[in-house]
Amino acid sequence: MDNRSLSVLVVEDNQELNNIIADNFAEKFTVFTAGNGIQALQIIREKEIDIIISDVMMPEMDGLTLCKIVKNDLVTSHISILMLTAKNSVEDRIDCYNAGADAYIAKPFELGLLNARVNNLISKKIQKTESFRTSIVSR
Repeated sequence: MDNRSLSVLVVEDNQELNNIIADNFAEKFTVFTAGNGIQALQIIREKEIDIIISDVMMPEMDGLTLCKIVKNDLVTSHISILMLTAKNSVEDRIDCYNAGADAYIAKPFELGLLNARVNNLISKKIQKTESFRTSIVSR
């Protein structure tokens, strides 16, 4: 499935992991990268982003703050957000979902799991778009 018309924003302060994730999706999606939430917001304002894959703990602006800002803005609230974090307690997961995250994966993780979650989010996004389009056409 080629989704080059869809874009993924990888927000991760560990440059090596950022590159690994970006390279993983580069063949299937248009990929943008950022090292923290502030850089990510700049990209979100300039580009059409479909999915954000964000670390939770980052300098300058963390992933939870980024997630809250994106999800509380009518212009960007439709963007799917998948949070990555080494913090893996129930409270940490609750924090991610309370911030508005659509999915959560604990570090360390397998790229296969990340791919499956992103594909799932893409499928749901496409279904919502088609459902919305159908409801407008049938009016």
